[in-house]
Amino acid sequence: NQYKVLTFSSTIPKRLHRLFTAYGFGPYAFETSITKDDVTKTKKEPFAPALFFYLNYKLSEHSSIRGFDAAIWKESTFNNAGMYLGSDFGFSLDNKLYFTTLLGVQYLYYKFDNDSAIISEPIFPQGIEFMYRHLFDIPNYILSGGVFLSTTNEIAYENIWLRWGKNYFWELNYIHWGKEDFEASMWGLSIGLPFKGFL
Repeated sequence: NQYKVLTFSSTIPKRLHRLFTAYGFGPYAFETSITKDDVTKTKKEPFAPALFFYLNYKLSEHSSIRGFDAAIWKESTFNNAGMYLGSDFGFSLDNKLYFTTLLGVQYLYYKFDNDSAIISEPIFPQGIEFMYRHLFDIPNYILSGGVFLSTTNEIAYENIWLRWGKNYFWELNYIHWGKEDFEASMWGLSIGLPFKGFL
């Protein structure tokens, strides 16, 4: 009699981390304006360096703490950071598609030029995100997107994004903010790369 021996092997990480981080970068179009004495000055940059940072800390299977930071600068400077509690809901298509509420707070920094006033304050847009796993039957690839909108008439704010990828991802992003005599917007395509897992 002949016997066949089957051998199975697998790689298990030494530790499953709950905190994941990533960073991104890309050339973004950047437009800013300021109105003073009924005169509006505008700066338009077709290509400005933009940097991004992301974090996701898993609290449970369907909830997490999300964070981001988007910074762009050239003649003007704009930095937009946020921290949110994400709660999954609305599962469909064998749990491949689901939606997440995003409730939290942001910090905004804006400087038009060296002679203008600086805006540095918290803002409170709230948002929703969707995620579709294994789209087009491509294993582990994810299509996701979402929107943050302002909760007050005094501040205009929209943050809209669409991501596609696995470990690294591509992101289309548009952010617009305006308050009183100040306004800024940025839009473009960036690449996101995993940084490190913690905890």
